[in-house]
Amino acid sequence: QAAYRAAQPDIVTARQYLSKGCYQHHPQSCALLAEIVRDARGGPRDPKRAADLFGIACRADMQASCVSLGELYMAGDGVKKDQAGAVQLFEGGCEATPPIPNGCHMLGKAYLHGSGVAEDKIVADQLFRQACAAEMAEACKSVGDLYRDREKPSEAKEGEAAIEDPQQVSEKFYSTPT
Repeated sequence: QAAYRAAQPDIVTARQYLSKGCYQHHPQSCALLAEIVRDARGGPRDPKRAADLFGIACRADMQASCVSLGELYMAGDGVKKDQAGAVQLFEGGCEATPPIPNGCHMLGKAYLHGSGVAEDKIVADQLFRQACAAEMAEACKSVGDLYRDREKPSEAKEGEAAIEDPQQVSEKFYSTPT
């Protein structure tokens, strides 16, 4: 029983130590604490504080945190809604080396809906495909949604990520290793 409890995450204690690390100018601690605070794990949800913490990590060039900050700006969650600012953060994540798949996916959603940029379903499709090629399942679903909704803006061109045959995907993920 005691060993089981010891193996359980202790988010309250994690919050305390990550807060201390962030206070000591450790951007990774700030980024992890931001996720916990945003998601209300081990304490109350505080999107304003999460935005501040993601901002610290983003200024330290942690592009995944920039993308998370962009999501808060896009929704106006804890910060003043700023769709154009969110798009800039998503662009930075998508153009990073290596690219942050969620940055490409969120940028694609912005283009799909015309949020902070001019609506452009072809660009959205390309960005979704890029994130899907990086094995971000939600982005693959977004490409599928475009096809399902008969919004087939472009065919995969040479050098672009192509959508795999569903049977091949099924065999890839659900086959037994030999």
